[in-house]
Amino acid sequence: MPWAALLLTMWATCPLFAYQDLEVEIGSQVSRVTSLRQEGRSYYRVREVAEIFDLRLSPQDDRLTLRGPRGTARLREGSVIVGRDRGPDVQLSAPVWQRRQGEWYVTVDFLDRVVRDLLDGRLTRLSPTRYRFSGLQDVEMTVRLQNHPPHRVRVVFQPARAVPIRIDDQGRVLVIDFGQFRPLVDLPEQRPDVDIVAALTFDRLGRGAIRLVKGPQYDRYEYLELTSPDRHVLDLYSSSQPRRSRGRAEVVLDPGHGGRDAGVIESLRSRSGQGEGTADSSAAAGQLSEKDYALQLAERLGRRLSQARRPAVLTRNRDVDLNLEQRSAIANGFAPKAFVSLHLGNDAWSALGGPVVYVHQPLGSAPLQVPLARKGGAAPDSGPAPERLGQTSQNGLRSAPDLAAPLKPWSEAQSGHLAESRRLAVALQQDLNRLFGTDNQVVEIPLRLLEPVDAPAVLIEIGFLSHPEDRRRLRDPVFQDRLVDSLAQALERYLQ
Repeated sequence: MPWAALLLTMWATCPLFAYQDLEVEIGSQVSRVTSLRQEGRSYYRVREVAEIFDLRLSPQDDRLTLRGPRGTARLREGSVIVGRDRGPDVQLSAPVWQRRQGEWYVTVDFLDRVVRDLLDGRLTRLSPTRYRFSGLQDVEMTVRLQNHPPHRVRVVFQPARAVPIRIDDQGRVLVIDFGQFRPLVDLPEQRPDVDIVAALTFDRLGRGAIRLVKGPQYDRYEYLELTSPDRHVLDLYSSSQPRRSRGRAEVVLDPGHGGRDAGVIESLRSRSGQGEGTADSSAAAGQLSEKDYALQLAERLGRRLSQARRPAVLTRNRDVDLNLEQRSAIANGFAPKAFVSLHLGNDAWSALGGPVVYVHQPLGSAPLQVPLARKGGAAPDSGPAPERLGQTSQNGLRSAPDLAAPLKPWSEAQSGHLAESRRLAVALQQDLNRLFGTDNQVVEIPLRLLEPVDAPAVLIEIGFLSHPEDRRRLRDPVFQDRLVDSLAQALERYLQ
C-alpha cells in the first residue's frame, strides 16, 4: 500500500491523532497543549490547561470540578453543559470527553466560555488556537449617572488614569469593560430612567465589567471620549429622541439650584416686622428661596422672549435636582445664541446690593472687573460660589460638553465665546443698573457652570436677599414685571 494511502487510512480510522496544538502566551513564555482528534474535533487535556492557569482540579467518577480565583466550574462526562457557581450554565460546542479514568478533554471553546471567567486576569484570543493571558490592573473609577428626561440617560466613567474602553452590545445588555484594567467603583445611588436603562450592574467578582440592561424604550447609544481629566461618556437614548437637534432655541434660561438645593433662603430676622419663626411658619408667610424665585422668573422671562419670537427653553421647569454637568449639557444640546443662569445673592458681611452679572474667567487669566458697590472687591460669598472652579459643593462636578459638532474639550468650550459673553453681560448689567439705580459692573471669575457651555453665557445675581431694598423690590409684583421687561429687552437687543 502506498504511504499516502496508508496515512489516509490511519487518519480515517484512528480516533486519536495529533492535530493543532493550543498555545498560550504569558509574558515572554509560550505554553503548549497537545491536541488529540476525537470524532473529527480537536480536544485538549484539561489538566494541562489547568496547570497553565493555576486552576485546581477535583475529579469524582464522571464529574470534574475546576476552581479558579473568580469562581468554580463543574464538568460532566459526555455533557455539553458546564455548570458555574457565579452566573448561568454555559454550553460547549462538543461534549466533555473522559478518555480514560481521570483523563479529561475539552474543545478549544472551553477556554472562551469557561476558563476566561475563572481567571483573575484577561484572556485574549489571538487566533483559533492561540491565546494571550495577562493579569488585570486595578484602577479607581468614578461612575456618574444623570437622567435627562424624557429621552436620554448619560453615564460618565472617570478613571484615575487613562484606560481603554470596549462596549459590547449583546442584545438586551451593553457590556462595558476596560481592557487589562479592572475598575474599582461604587455605582451611583441614583436610579436611571428605567424606560431607557432597566438596570446598571457591576461584576465585582470577575473582570470588573459594567452591564447596562436596556429598558423597553431604549433605542441606541452614542459614545464620547474626553480628556483633562480622562472620561468616557455614554449617552443612551429612547426611541422617540432624534439623534441631534440644533437651533431649536435662541436662549437657554437656567433657574439656579432646585430640588434638595434651595440656594439662598431669606433670613427670618431680615423680614421687616417679623421675629424668629419656624420653617413651616416662614413658608406659610411666603419666605423667599432662591430656587423658587429663579424658576418663576425664568418661566416669565421665557414666555416673554417666546412672544417676541426669540424661542427660549429652561434647563428645569419644576423643582428638581440638576447638577452642573446636566445644566451645561442641556444648554449645549440646544446650541443657543445665549445662556443665562439666574440666581439671588446673599452677603451678610457687606452692604452689597443690586444686580451683578458674571462671566467665566479661565484659570490663569486676569479678572475683568469687580462690582463697584462691594467693599474690598471680593468675589461673591454666596449665590454662584458653589459653582466656582476649584471648590467643592453638592453639585461640584467637573463638567463635560454635550455631544456637539465640532467636539471641544470641556475646558475650552466657553473660551471660544468670552468676547461675546462679555458683550452679553454688559448689555444685561447696564439695563439692570438702570432698573435698580446702581452702578455695579460685570465680574469675571472662574465658574464651573459656564466653563463647558459652548455659547455666550452669563450668570446673574438678580439681587441680594441680605439687602433690605433688594428684598422689598424682589417681592413687589410691579417691580417683577419691570425686571422681566429689563432682562428681555437686553437679550433682544443683544440677539439682533
